[in-house]
Amino acid sequence: MIKLYEIKFVDDKRIQQELSGILNHSIDILRTTRRSLLASAYQTENRRKISNKLFKENHPTKIKEKDFLWACFSSEQTKRNELLFRSFYVRKMIYQEEKNILIVDLTYEKSRLWLELKEN
Repeated sequence: MIKLYEIKFVDDKRIQQELSGILNHSIDILRTTRRSLLASAYQTENRRKISNKLFKENHPTKIKEKDFLWACFSSEQTKRNELLFRSFYVRKMIYQEEKNILIVDLTYEKSRLWLELKEN
């Protein structure tokens, strides 16, 4: 059975406040961030599966507590029209019958925007 992920934030207001400084006001910040983190979770799981197959290993592939997920925001979504990444830390994992709820929080790197990609 496929387990689905659901993203919940430790503090919605804090996420909204901190990301409103870099994201356009026209987008729903929490919804956009959840979508980006879900994509990151599934991509991380897929990378782990491929790595296990390639190296003939049997490491866990599921997202777990203390993992990092990266939210990617396109240039159309940001105020400075740049592609930006923000890291989130999985604080807690709640297992339910059909889904895994990931309780996430921003990492403490808010003063620095991770992997800012700028044109030369």
